[in-house]
Amino acid sequence: MTLGIASGETAHASLSPLRALTSEGMEAIERLRAAVKASGMKQTYIASQAGMTSSKLNKILNGRQVPTVPDFIAIAHAIKRDPAVFFSDGELVVELEDLRTVRASAQTIDAILGAYFPDTTASTLQRSTIVAQPKRAPSRRAQPLRAAASSNVELFPEVEKKRVTIPRDAWNRGARRTARAIGDSMSGPDGIEDGELVYLLPTRDSRKANGHIVVCSVGEAVYLKTLEIIGRNVRLLSINPVGHDPIRVERPEDLRMIGIMVGHRMPQR
Repeated sequence: MTLGIASGETAHASLSPLRALTSEGMEAIERLRAAVKASGMKQTYIASQAGMTSSKLNKILNGRQVPTVPDFIAIAHAIKRDPAVFFSDGELVVELEDLRTVRASAQTIDAILGAYFPDTTASTLQRSTIVAQPKRAPSRRAQPLRAAASSNVELFPEVEKKRVTIPRDAWNRGARRTARAIGDSMSGPDGIEDGELVYLLPTRDSRKANGHIVVCSVGEAVYLKTLEIIGRNVRLLSINPVGHDPIRVERPEDLRMIGIMVGHRMPQR
């Protein structure tokens, strides 16, 4: 069964507890790396100022080690930057109190370093203004992509103009993308009929999706099928066996997951 795919909503990331920076803070880490490069300072000097070894700093800057918050703050201070600046450009949504905590931590560390090195001129930090921004409720409206007719050939999807609303029950189960099923390969008892909208929990993890009805692509083909993975053997299975043989994915690395189906229904006329 071919189908269309809809752009999902981007969930707001929040700053992790101040023990380590998790994946939601990777944008801030990338900005710190760029600032280190732009500073023109030697890494050996930055490492000494940050109180860490050159090898540790090199691992952090090359993405082989995630810095803890104290590491992050120390590196920012070493290049004479305020750590809060890297979290406040609008690309990452964080809690106001978390930003204030980071900034207070930076000031505390600055004071401690000043006590240990009284003869050193205090670093001049770029002061950032922390402004509370109202959180916007994510929209449940999405625009599906409709594919062409047959289910077992490679197809180029074309965009539909009409946006649809993801039902609240599917939204609460994690649906953030939609697709329109085309054809009868997934029809049958409790199956998906031609023209139904499919609501998807986005994922790129094929192992997590194994055994579920999924939307995925192989090359230019977009499929709505049941995913079966046994070792290195990957197949896409139809509910309706008449005229719809299993599709074998010759190279598992060519499989691109889009989402797991969490609901489906015929759109209202």
